[in-house]
Amino acid sequence: MAHRRRLISATALFLILLTLLVTRTHGAQAIPVYAPGDTTLASQQDSTRIEERRPRFIPNIGSLTHSSDSSSLLHSSQFIWTYSQFAGEVLQYSPGVFTRELGEPGQPMQLTMNGIDGRGVAIKLDGRPLNDPLTGTYDLNLLPLEYVDQLELLNESQSGYFGNNAPGGAINAVTRQYNSNRPITKIRYMQGPFEQILTDGLYTQNVARGVNVMFGFQRSVSDGRYPNSAYDAWNIRTRVRYDHSDRWNFWISDLYTRSATEMNGGIDPTRSPSLFDEVTAVVRTEEASQTTARRDVTVGGVARLFPDTTARTKAWLYYSTIDREYREGIEPFDSARIVDNTLLSFWGAQLEQQFEGEFARLAVGGEYERRSLEKNLLVGGTAENYLAFKANVTVFPLRFLTMSAFVREELLRGGNAISFGGSAALSLTDWISITAGYSSVNRFATMQEYYWRIHSPDAEKAEKELHRQAEVGVRFHAGPTIDFSLTGFRRTIDDAIVFQPLGTTGTFPTTTVLVIQEAELRGLRTDLLVRAWNVEGRATATLMDYTQDEVEARPVPRMNIHAELSYREQFFDEALEAKVGIRVRSQSTHDGLQFIPQHLLFTRQSAIRLGAWSSLDLYTVVTLGDAFLTLAWENVADVHYMITPSYPMPGRNIKLGVNWMFLD
Repeated sequence: MAHRRRLISATALFLILLTLLVTRTHGAQAIPVYAPGDTTLASQQDSTRIEERRPRFIPNIGSLTHSSDSSSLLHSSQFIWTYSQFAGEVLQYSPGVFTRELGEPGQPMQLTMNGIDGRGVAIKLDGRPLNDPLTGTYDLNLLPLEYVDQLELLNESQSGYFGNNAPGGAINAVTRQYNSNRPITKIRYMQGPFEQILTDGLYTQNVARGVNVMFGFQRSVSDGRYPNSAYDAWNIRTRVRYDHSDRWNFWISDLYTRSATEMNGGIDPTRSPSLFDEVTAVVRTEEASQTTARRDVTVGGVARLFPDTTARTKAWLYYSTIDREYREGIEPFDSARIVDNTLLSFWGAQLEQQFEGEFARLAVGGEYERRSLEKNLLVGGTAENYLAFKANVTVFPLRFLTMSAFVREELLRGGNAISFGGSAALSLTDWISITAGYSSVNRFATMQEYYWRIHSPDAEKAEKELHRQAEVGVRFHAGPTIDFSLTGFRRTIDDAIVFQPLGTTGTFPTTTVLVIQEAELRGLRTDLLVRAWNVEGRATATLMDYTQDEVEARPVPRMNIHAELSYREQFFDEALEAKVGIRVRSQSTHDGLQFIPQHLLFTRQSAIRLGAWSSLDLYTVVTLGDAFLTLAWENVADVHYMITPSYPMPGRNIKLGVNWMFLD
């Protein structure tokens, strides 16, 4: 009854919002989302602005590439036209990206880029690092999609410069910037199966000349499909930006998330008649859960200190804390108890100076980070200092040729490592270009890997990996009509670090760190975009072969495909705009990795081979005034599949939502 009442209340709230926005449709003013590069438009359209001098803002202050592509699927102007709720859902439609999911909202996920898992992918927020030094990863559930203006993906030839431990790539979440003297309010509501509800609210306004204040919150809850899989999370985000002049911009931001997640360990195949039947499926544990609180505070600034206004100085000072309690009972008599409590903090500073000339760009910088682990069950308490120096140069001596190179030196735990790489792009014609790149990038062992206390007798000390990758690609670009790219790559990893199960003494296996002498990845990734009239088709595919010590392995699917076909049209003198789309996902057979909740890590497993599968989603997005209404029918054929054993992915379900922005 309680579930039914909540469902009725949520549906009633949605219908009330729908009624309100329909009554506002006629004569409603379209309010754009002001990205860093669009704030001039915001200033011009703001009728309450009395004094207008030259712009005080510096465009793209949170960007690493100093550019914004509103046609990209990773831009807010595009993913607002989808039913994506979290950053991971947006990223999985990019070539080379694979997300290892557990089938329930809010559950931890593993991001993989170009065959490298999250330990080797740098995640940043407006240029500041987010990766947890203990596990080396970042939970994308903690990053509200409504906070993001664009997700920048940097390949291996660039990522070694921008982030530590980034041999697989780097992702920078560029936050939305606002500039309006009138108050702006934004509300998003999304409802899905099993009491899944996402509510997001935002308020922003210029409170003084050159000063903008933003406050946002997000609540995400779900009862879960199976026992002991509920999720409840609060997120609070604030930012104050001060545009002193067109040469000095500063900001301070705070991102806080507190969540409670039940962890059932997946379905027990030995006790369940069917893994996909919610009634008869038996979970591994009904006692395990975690409570996590994380805060990320950032002070950043961009300045033009030299007469040449293209020369930028960027600085960051940041501080993060993580408090995690993991509980697990000894069934069937003991109630849940805390078996692991992790307290971790890290702070750091980064400085970068950029110069730009007619034929070249140069960037130099340095990074320092202090990492303090107060306590953890299998690592204990420790502290360490990280220091790095870096440089990057890009030259374009000819109109059709661009070359770039980077070098990075890192110091950690008494050792040092030098990473380097370069790339070249040659335009054969206005619509055909070829690219090539090579990189040699180090990844230091995470705190969890380096200080792990459980070792097999012949285990080797995990210190660092060395990734060498070469790639070559071709791109066919015929204006906005056709864009096609194909890239082939080969990567070798010396001293690859993986987690290996030793044996099962309880609900989950005991694990140890294993160092593999050499791993090799070979693959192709492709991206296709076709537009004709109001029809748009997109497709990405990744083909990859993986070996460890010359033995074939399948931790990720050999083939991973995403495709979408959509139609978009305007009606009633552009008062209403609608988009209808079909999305297809397909993956080949693979072994996958077993998830160990206590340590938030994925280990090898060979008990279950995950079969190939394909699923289809239908969705529509309709604009009424300033509101976007979303209706999605996921997994239309009710395909039974898993990405992680034994965590069934959602069956056929319906989601609906509204995303509404308005003034005053």
